[in-house]
Amino acid sequence: MSKTIALARVSFSTYLTYRATFIFWRFRNLISYLALIVFWQALFSSGNEIFSYTKNEMMTYVVGIGFISNAILSSFSGYIAEQIRSGEITKDLMLPISIFKKLFVEDLIDKGFNIIFFVPEMIFLSIVFHITPIMPDNILTIGIFILFLISAMFLFFYLNVFLSLTAFWTDDVWAVRWLFGVILFDFFSGLYFPLDVLPHWILNVIRFTPFPYLAYFPMKLWLGDISTSQGIQAIGITMFWGILFYFIATKLFKRGVKDYGAFGN
Repeated sequence: MSKTIALARVSFSTYLTYRATFIFWRFRNLISYLALIVFWQALFSSGNEIFSYTKNEMMTYVVGIGFISNAILSSFSGYIAEQIRSGEITKDLMLPISIFKKLFVEDLIDKGFNIIFFVPEMIFLSIVFHITPIMPDNILTIGIFILFLISAMFLFFYLNVFLSLTAFWTDDVWAVRWLFGVILFDFFSGLYFPLDVLPHWILNVIRFTPFPYLAYFPMKLWLGDISTSQGIQAIGITMFWGILFYFIATKLFKRGVKDYGAFGN
């Protein structure tokens, strides 16, 4: 119990150090979310169905994506790259706790704060834009959806850590993270639009990557566009990718620590 308390205390202290600009981060997210709502509202101004989605279905998708973006795709784990570059990671390596456990706790703290801020933002914007999200027909779907989010969180954490650990060998890690973050995470995960608006052959290719399982498939499950059995199968695929990147990140970290030379103070 004492180790758990110490882990939480150290993680929270680290989080506060790096989240001094949290309010500005929340403002950026709010503007991005608002722009997405306005964009889709404008497209539906001339009709009630686009790309086989009704306006209510698309608005539900947008609200759900907003939640997933804050609960799953908001991540503190990327800051390990900055700790490696500055030499701050040396302090963490000397602590009697697993650095991955510390990162994961910091990640959970970050997600918690983002959700706390997002919920009133979502309620406010839903009232302003008259959005009434669709709810699943049965509680089983909600349960599978929650399991989907947990598996997606596990996947995204280790995928993000994997990318950040390249800082052991390059000073230009943020270029790599921008490439994956903007082009792959945001686009191929379905954050901007449902992926089935793309040509079928593109969607079939994207299915073989881990990205659509972070946001697109959970929302398709919520909307009832895939069955519960298909949702469980997708969770299995998500866990496969998560376990794969767990082992890759672990191996990469051990190799990086061996090659590591501390810089900074």
